[in-house]
Amino acid sequence: MKKLNPQEWTRFWDESAAITTFGTHTHKNYEFQILEFWQQQLSGNFEQVVDLACGNGALSWIAHDIFAKAKQSTRVTGVDIADINPFKTLGRKSKRYPLLEFVANTSIDQLPFADHSVDIAISQYGFEYSDIEKTVLELDRVLKPTAKICLIMHSTSSKLIRPTTDLIKQSSRALNEVRLHELYLRLDEVCNFPDSDSDPKLLAEEKKLRAAIAAATIDIGDHVDGIEGGAGAITKYVFNMANEFSAKAPRRSTNRRKVILEARTTLEKYLGRIEDMRSAALDKSGEQDLRRCLEAVGFSVDQGVLNYVKLGNIGSTLIARRG
Repeated sequence: MKKLNPQEWTRFWDESAAITTFGTHTHKNYEFQILEFWQQQLSGNFEQVVDLACGNGALSWIAHDIFAKAKQSTRVTGVDIADINPFKTLGRKSKRYPLLEFVANTSIDQLPFADHSVDIAISQYGFEYSDIEKTVLELDRVLKPTAKICLIMHSTSSKLIRPTTDLIKQSSRALNEVRLHELYLRLDEVCNFPDSDSDPKLLAEEKKLRAAIAAATIDIGDHVDGIEGGAGAITKYVFNMANEFSAKAPRRSTNRRKVILEARTTLEKYLGRIEDMRSAALDKSGEQDLRRCLEAVGFSVDQGVLNYVKLGNIGSTLIARRG
């Protein structure tokens, strides 16, 4: 399975201006048990914190706020392999966050810290995307003798991962088998012909295309109906194209083709991110391997499940300490 490269993640973080990979622009995904987890783990006196695979800094902002409210001068550094610039992307002024910085284009198995200089390494839905063995060895290098590691990770048993099998299958099916966008592209061509509203052959083709589109739309809907957690990206793919041919839409349009192609590209990018997330999620064997890696360099490890309000299991937690 092809994994997204740093350039593709760069485009996602920059173009979406999202804080999380789920497109969330607020901190609401850190309420309740999630926020409580981080408040507990970040309680204490720290000089340097590193947020691993930070993206646009969802957890980095939270950590900064926690330390600022406690009037602590803890430095928070978010590191990501993508070419991120969260201050610019999210429109936030760096001078308001004097103890927060982001380091772009940097793998978390090659951290920009001196030996034994970091108090705590944190990550939410990021660490597991890395080469785990290399990252553990790098953390062993940069963490202080009494440091700890706190992680929330995707697990194959979580409510966030379980629907991805169906989402991947149906996104791929919509794009590569049903190919609704190709029907819309041809309909756009037909409708843009100068005499499309009077030529019998063009009118007949238009009627045939609209019938095929209706059937394909129903087919996609039938297959995504009932997917746990919904299939918003697929629904958006269908809706955005259909909206261009609604009764209120003009018959001829120079912009419609662009909208159709963007709908296809957006779903393709979503499919890539979901495939990456599915691939990164740890099963029981992966969690055990991670534990062994950490214990091999002197950490004691506590692993658990993070249950969130009504959703239930949304991932695994890991707290590793040494000293």
